[in-house]
Amino acid sequence: MTHNSDTRIPRRARRGAAVVHAAVALGFVLLAACRGETPISVHADASELYWSLQWTSPAITIDSGGTQEASAIPRTYAGQSLDGLPAPTYTAMDTSKVSVSASGAITGKRSTTTATGVIASLTVNGVTHVDTAIVVVTGQRHSFKSFSIHPPSYASTSFATNTYYPYLTVTATDSNDVALRGLAVKYVSLAPAIANFISGSLYGYAKGPITVVATTTSYGTTRVDTVTLAVTNPMTASEYCYGKAYASIPAFYTNPIIIGVGGTVTWSNYSGQPLPITFDDSTRVTGGNIPALALYGSAARTFPTAGTFVFRDNLGDSAKVIVVPN
Repeated sequence: MTHNSDTRIPRRARRGAAVVHAAVALGFVLLAACRGETPISVHADASELYWSLQWTSPAITIDSGGTQEASAIPRTYAGQSLDGLPAPTYTAMDTSKVSVSASGAITGKRSTTTATGVIASLTVNGVTHVDTAIVVVTGQRHSFKSFSIHPPSYASTSFATNTYYPYLTVTATDSNDVALRGLAVKYVSLAPAIANFISGSLYGYAKGPITVVATTTSYGTTRVDTVTLAVTNPMTASEYCYGKAYASIPAFYTNPIIIGVGGTVTWSNYSGQPLPITFDDSTRVTGGNIPALALYGSAARTFPTAGTFVFRDNLGDSAKVIVVPN
């Protein structure tokens, strides 16, 4: 079972607080306890400050009885490793599945279809950083030949805002070209404001390019794959027409509706009576006005040009469709 993890968010050192990275995909929540005020020495060069703790292998697949040498490295804001700091503390989340040495080496104890994790923690000058390595233990050791997260040839490399991208899947093989399944994989979005991972799935927030980096260390071999996708404007939208049916619900539930050029809006009628839907400029709407939208019925219209389109019902209600360039 491939296990996806949410993107780590850069953590800023805060005086008197512990800063943690939660292993969201594993369902573990780590709470940082408040500390008393602790003076922090002033550095002439802020780039030398302890900024984060990062596993060298953030996603590990091993066989039962196998060991993966790993460790967590303290780093600066620029990602440079810091020397001369104490060794991190390592803790296995489920000691029945894995064990971890004082140096961070992870050993599989029992094969399982459910991922577990190993926590690394390091406190310097009252500031704590935590990072979690995802671990999958299998019942048989394999070789590791290939690894890819690229979409299949038939799949689109773009997806709309407010939707999930469905084609980001792992393809991996061993030296005999036999498919490997259930590898632990760490996904990172390089533009989280455009798209980021929610419970292991990539979700689009804003229009723009997005690069995803996937890392796995499986059976002693580390591989990385990168794919670039595009988040586009939404091309479909739904409008629910309530009219005067409910005082607590707007007559048109969404206002404005925002879609890309060529997008389609579907109107559904829950007003309690048939509704005509008319546009201020119906000539620019494919299909034109909706003369009689039946109660509980639906009708769709496509918008081939950019602009703002005002639509109305026969009850005096109005709303807008804003069509933006793709």
